[in-house]
Amino acid sequence: MTTTPSTHTGTCQACGRRQAVHINTGKIAKHGYTTDYGFFNGVCGGSDHLPLELDTAVNIAVVAGMIKFAAEQDAKADGEIDTVPVEVSTGQRDAYGRRKKIIVQVDSTEWDARRDCYGTFEQAVNRVRFGLRRTAEVVRADAAVIDGLRDKVHGQPLQARVVEAEIKREQFRSYREAYARVEELKAAGHKAQSRRAYGGFNVTYR
Repeated sequence: MTTTPSTHTGTCQACGRRQAVHINTGKIAKHGYTTDYGFFNGVCGGSDHLPLELDTAVNIAVVAGMIKFAAEQDAKADGEIDTVPVEVSTGQRDAYGRRKKIIVQVDSTEWDARRDCYGTFEQAVNRVRFGLRRTAEVVRADAAVIDGLRDKVHGQPLQARVVEAEIKREQFRSYREAYARVEELKAAGHKAQSRRAYGGFNVTYR
């Protein structure tokens, strides 16, 4: 994976966090992802778009989408709920010997027929309603934060990106030598620390 060439940071229109701005495109670098499988997974919707300082289109769309989603959750909570989630064992085991489980939806008849369900079906339905309303509440609050960023950020200049110096490492045989070196580096204005390592002590600094 290559590092995004960047001299400035900007505010992501979707998540509201400061991110690197690509030096060539002027757009927010990819973020909010993992590379566990050798490719970008779960990239934030504000990636590869202009920062909020320069544009608001994505921000407005994201806020509208969040409000719509919250309304849908409230509608589900107010509507008829005839199935609820239940954790069920598959009979298989994982690499650590633990039973694998999945979530299935069951109706009131299936609920009453099971012996491992906690409480009544009506109580389970109420838990589902509470979860839906709680989700709507959280999403609405997040939408308000993202929405409020436009007045604070749009039209403001991008910020110069502060790039820390590369970490350097030195090895010493004794704690006394390492400690003396750390103090010398700190006196010269460096950030330095020592740690025990195989065969002695490592001093890292920048």
